[in-house]
Amino acid sequence: MVCNNPSKPIPQIYNEVVSAYRQNKGTAELVPMFDMLRSTLYRDRSTVLPKLPRSLDDLILPAIFRKNLYNENMLLCDKKQPSRILGFASLTAIKHLAECSIWNADGTFKTAPKLFTQSYTIHAHNEFSMKPIVFSALPDKYEETYSSLLQSVITYAKANNLILCPTSILIDFELSSFNAFKKAFPNTNIVFCHFHFAKNIMKNLKKL
Repeated sequence: MVCNNPSKPIPQIYNEVVSAYRQNKGTAELVPMFDMLRSTLYRDRSTVLPKLPRSLDDLILPAIFRKNLYNENMLLCDKKQPSRILGFASLTAIKHLAECSIWNADGTFKTAPKLFTQSYTIHAHNEFSMKPIVFSALPDKYEETYSSLLQSVITYAKANNLILCPTSILIDFELSSFNAFKKAFPNTNIVFCHFHFAKNIMKNLKKL
């Protein structure tokens, strides 16, 4: 099972198999705990996954990881120069982004894929919810990198007859991303997140 669904989380597969087994055999049947099978399951999964790259130049994305569960293409961009940039978004998601006038963009380092510096996402707001639209893996925090990602998103949208014209974009307190968004969307109100602003103030106050 773990080899037939390489993109499906192993704990989810375990829970589904155990649930189906107990429906057939009864809840009284003894089933090994997940922690007892963890190493075996992940070892089996590794036999069908590509080897971990040693550098970003060695990173190869198999076709199965370029599509979502609806078989839509998700690979928005794969730029190798000057540094590797990966961007993911389905056409359905980009259409939703084009319909929304308020966006949010944020980066995080804790969930960054190995060899990358950060994961960066762009979200769309409407009256009902906020949804993540663009997922990316970035090698650094330079303005040129953000600009390259944004230009890829804009180009992809235009290629599908979609115009991205948000009225407001909320971003974390980072000058390089601010400059990139301002260049990509000069008529858009770029707003710094108050949480990140306050966090940076406290960080600098502690240094005094």
